[in-house]
Amino acid sequence: MLDDLRRNYILNKQQGLVIRPYAKCHKTHATDRELVKLKYYLRLAARLESLAELDHCRWERYLQKQLSADEAAALERDLANP
Repeated sequence: MLDDLRRNYILNKQQGLVIRPYAKCHKTHATDRELVKLKYYLRLAARLESLAELDHCRWERYLQKQLSADEAAALERDLANP
């Protein structure tokens, strides 16, 4: 589950990812790239045998460490092209 409210899955911590709120969307919609980054994180997570080793609170840090050079370049292209 993806949500900006941690309390919505407090009983199932490994089943949820905290994301930034989509606040002030009328001002930020052109620069919000949270879901683009999440796409790459979820692809990395799908490769794992178990999600137990992941700390979803630090998903962005994990993403930066685990992407290959080609994946990082693809992410940068996706972030640059809305």
